[in-house]
Amino acid sequence: DHSFDVLGGYTLQQKVTESVSANTKQLKVPNVLNVNIGNPDTRSGSNSKIESSLVSYLGRLNYGFKDKYLLTATVRTDGSSVFGENKRYQTFGSAALGWRFSEESFLQGQGFNGKLRVSYGTSGSNAIPPFESRATLATVGHSFGGSAVFGTSLGSPGNINLTWETSTQLDIGLDLGLFNNRLNVVFDYFNNETTSLLLTKGIVPSSGYSTYLTNIGSMRNKGIELTLNADVIDTEDLGWSVGGNITTNDQEILDLGGDPEIQNFFGALRRVVGGELQQIRGPKMIGIARVGDDQSAQPLKTPGAYMYEDLDGNGSISNFLGADAQLVGDTNVDLMYGLSTNVRYKNWNLSALLNGQAGAYVYDFWLIQIAAPFRQTNLSKEFFYDGRYISEQNPGDGKTPAANGFDAAVGPVSSVGAIKTDYMRIRNVTLNYDVPNSLYERLGLSSARIYTSIENLHTFT
Repeated sequence: DHSFDVLGGYTLQQKVTESVSANTKQLKVPNVLNVNIGNPDTRSGSNSKIESSLVSYLGRLNYGFKDKYLLTATVRTDGSSVFGENKRYQTFGSAALGWRFSEESFLQGQGFNGKLRVSYGTSGSNAIPPFESRATLATVGHSFGGSAVFGTSLGSPGNINLTWETSTQLDIGLDLGLFNNRLNVVFDYFNNETTSLLLTKGIVPSSGYSTYLTNIGSMRNKGIELTLNADVIDTEDLGWSVGGNITTNDQEILDLGGDPEIQNFFGALRRVVGGELQQIRGPKMIGIARVGDDQSAQPLKTPGAYMYEDLDGNGSISNFLGADAQLVGDTNVDLMYGLSTNVRYKNWNLSALLNGQAGAYVYDFWLIQIAAPFRQTNLSKEFFYDGRYISEQNPGDGKTPAANGFDAAVGPVSSVGAIKTDYMRIRNVTLNYDVPNSLYERLGLSSARIYTSIENLHTFT
């Protein structure tokens, strides 16, 4: 009735990367690849060596009673060279309980399988570059006596107390097989709280530095994962099965070491307590100006120009750092999903797979920068040509400005560049035909199939 096993282990990983490079221009002998025959004034070289190591001590215990009550417990101690010399080691552990309730005597013979799962534990992340915990020097150029000279300056202050980012997760799951396993359901609820986040924080400039990497704050990710698979029709000549999965993720920053927010990319990206890990900030575009619109608060007053929301009501629009900036999106994927289906008729088989996501934005700086009127470059036809405002008789789609309607002061960093990443993609469609064995056995083959498939048939955005 009892099953019991124990595993213990020790692992060591080491990674070393070395590089040497040299380059030059204006080769004196064509087609001879040798840096010595180039212009000496353009000759340069560099080299680097990067190494890191990870050591782990681990153990695992599995216990089962009557194949109904299951326990798995793990513990591990990890040490990583990327952290500060004071705090390189940390211990993590977890425990998981399982109950096959369909094996209970009062539920046997009911035509279903069921298992309840509960787990709780911690894990760590060391996903930072090597040497981030150490102080560094940087080379700088300067003009001295009319000549260019180079020297060294302080780079990063380092952090000898830099340590593991730790996640604590609770997972509650249910596995069900119904109608003799023709319908299978897997459901999970997860709640993951991460502390000692590895984040870059600003430092007072008088220190000689600008930023440093440290462990501050905490955040939470919680949501559900649901998977369904069903054999709708299952006969000798005809079969139809469908399956799907969905995952939600609600993300929230709980603490940033006492600060209300951390700014990145000159303040256009923000980490704000109570919000997602990365939020996008800028003036919000509310439409395209038309003849007769009240444009008193708009930088551009001509029909066809972008109009922005005047949050403070002062009659003018600020840039992305000013009072009219607001959160216009975040980079967290709120929802991911997939769908598959398979239809079988005699020797024919048709299958399809779809997947998608919703809720996340990206800040497309390149898109809005190239559209600025002072840029002498091609524009994005999709975003700045199709549907554009031409006249009151041909106003376009109401979101694409006229040729001179892009505001260089506000537009480069605004909600115009916050692009939805929602999509649904037909990833694969495959048609198979299993050749009857009477046709291929005489050739000495065990099976034969003719098929055609299409990858990434279409993406809806």
